[in-house]
Amino acid sequence: MSEDQRHVRIALFLRRILSTDAMRRAVAGPGEGFTARDWVVVLQRVRKEAKEDNVGLIAAGVAFWAILSIVPLLIGVMAVASLVAGPAWVRGQLDPLAGILPRPVARSLTDQLSDAVAAMSGQGRTVGLIIGLLGVLWTCSRGFGALINGLHVVIDAEDTRNVIRKRATAFGMTAGALATVLGALWLVASVPRLGLRDADVIMGFAIRCLLLAVLAVIGLILLYRWGTDRANADWHAVRWGAGIAITAWAVMSAALAIYTADTGGRSSTYGTLAGAAAIATWLYMSCYIILLGAEINVEIERLLAHRAAFRDEPPEPDASDTTPVAEPAG
Repeated sequence: MSEDQRHVRIALFLRRILSTDAMRRAVAGPGEGFTARDWVVVLQRVRKEAKEDNVGLIAAGVAFWAILSIVPLLIGVMAVASLVAGPAWVRGQLDPLAGILPRPVARSLTDQLSDAVAAMSGQGRTVGLIIGLLGVLWTCSRGFGALINGLHVVIDAEDTRNVIRKRATAFGMTAGALATVLGALWLVASVPRLGLRDADVIMGFAIRCLLLAVLAVIGLILLYRWGTDRANADWHAVRWGAGIAITAWAVMSAALAIYTADTGGRSSTYGTLAGAAAIATWLYMSCYIILLGAEINVEIERLLAHRAAFRDEPPEPDASDTTPVAEPAG
């Protein structure tokens, strides 16, 4: 297959995706007649609720557990990928994957993961897989448990599930995160194999970012819908909260990457701890954005519920109408 034919197939594939009914519904508003003024109301309520719920403090607590969870999670990912594709393939994917993260964060994580991959290749990949996955299931489930508790505080809902269901939900979220990161690794490795010319590097990068964004949005939708104890969650609201959160997260990550690249970030202040400080900052802001996405979901649902109740309410009788009511026959 020639390069021009590859380009045509990629263009047709993207056009088919963007022209589907699902994509048209995805770009529609949360509800019929949802206006820009409604968005202003939602954002004002989100700002007020975020302040009252102490979202910043909750995000700090969740970020603490995320710091303890991220390395075991990535080591588990490396263990699975190393078992399937080999340690050499895993090492080759670290640099491209780190390219989407702020430089100090990427440097700290890649150094840690390189050591982990080397250790796994030395002691046997099967042993590394077992140890990594056990660490993931235990430590990361605690991190996702903290995130789920934070989501319930933010959405003003009580988690009525028992301990077993809560732990099973946390394990499920951990498995989903593991699969998402593995999918991201696969995308990072697969896009360069499309045979794009050097002039089409930007196109390949855009395709990669689009697919990664779709994976991330799906993950957040599942987290907002099934991670919380809300059987009546509105799918339209959840979809919009996840989309806004991922967009804000991408902007935040890009801004932090530019800041750390141009100014050296906090290296002059923190020295050798600059990488740890960057990771803590990035995880804190990521958790904050995820919690804000949950706030957006709730406020959209409340506005839509209020509008539906107002629409279904029977109209009040007009006091000026003096037309006599006819007596029933018989």
